[in-house]
Amino acid sequence: MERLKEKPRGFLARDEGRHVLVPVPRSSPPPKRRSVRSTGYRSVIQGKTPTPLESIRRGQAFFGVSPPRMSAWWLIPPMAAGIFLRLWNIRSLILLDDEFHGLHAALCAPYGEIVTHFGVSEYCIPLSLLYRLCLSTVGLSEMVMRMPVVLFGILACVAIPLLLRKPNPAIAVYAAWMIAISPYLFLYSRYCRPYGITVTLMMLAILSAWKIVRPTSNCLRGWWFLFVPSIIFAPWFHLSVLAPAGMLMLTLFLLLLRQGACDLRSLVRCVAPFAAISAGWCALLLPPLIIGFSQLKGIATSFPMPLSAQSALEAWHILSGVSCPLLADALGLLALGGVILLWRSDRALALLLLAPALTQWIMVVAVQPAMVGIPAVCARYCMLTLMEFVVAIAFVASAV
Repeated sequence: MERLKEKPRGFLARDEGRHVLVPVPRSSPPPKRRSVRSTGYRSVIQGKTPTPLESIRRGQAFFGVSPPRMSAWWLIPPMAAGIFLRLWNIRSLILLDDEFHGLHAALCAPYGEIVTHFGVSEYCIPLSLLYRLCLSTVGLSEMVMRMPVVLFGILACVAIPLLLRKPNPAIAVYAAWMIAISPYLFLYSRYCRPYGITVTLMMLAILSAWKIVRPTSNCLRGWWFLFVPSIIFAPWFHLSVLAPAGMLMLTLFLLLLRQGACDLRSLVRCVAPFAAISAGWCALLLPPLIIGFSQLKGIATSFPMPLSAQSALEAWHILSGVSCPLLADALGLLALGGVILLWRSDRALALLLLAPALTQWIMVVAVQPAMVGIPAVCARYCMLTLMEFVVAIAFVASAV
């Protein structure tokens, strides 16, 4: 009887002069609320209009404008442009200024002294070791001296956008263009000093840490193999990133604790990489810090030039890569908006970018290295701010 009371479901169709009721299958029940607690994002109901932040994550419309669909092929033009600029006219460059520091160490000091001292000119230990090895084997030339920084400059143009490709490829494309044409990154990818190498290694460590804390990322153990060597060797090339590297480790550990991923078994997996990093730092950094501490202290106090607010502002203008101060300040405000959007969209990535960059500024203000009052010197000691600026601007550009 109950089945007879149900109203027929279907529509009338004409078949050979008579009307036939064509049944229609019952509609599926409404979708349940999808739990995305494991992704770290807010729950989203299927069929509901996404919020602007969800649109950014998916690469969809924002502010009523649909951005162009970008695939991995869009990364090829900025990568090619960045590689071309790093190699353009490279053979005609000559050694200038601080590029002679490592050469003097390779000519005058044996291997043991290079490993255990920073020298009166604060030379880069691994680059000086490479120069010394080439002098005693295949010979040393300007091209051999520039090859490490050029290769790391090319690595920055390729690896950093590829790590930013998911979940939104548009962010990676805009970041790739900014890395390719950034004047300061271009300079230190052709200049025989380690600042471009350190910022590349730190960005690889930051983005691999982001992949580790992302619950949706695959091959979790593989990202540790990128994170550990990057964060070990970055301070060895230059001590200006030692404190930011320590802050990055602390931030990663706190994020893992907050996710609840550090039960007894996972805690062992987290402690093992951190122990390897500590052992690497002790082996590489303790000998020059202990034996050559007097030289390092003499470098810091030999040319006292304290950092001022005007010098810090001019350093930001250099990092922004534009000659007009008003435009540089406008880009800074735009980047600040991008940081706020990034904080609301992916707090883990925002923390991993902000904590090392702020730590680098705090250490520069607290330690006051030699000649840090010169804007160009202050800028090269705070190059992590430049990479944060690149990601923030790319985030805003992909949103609009």
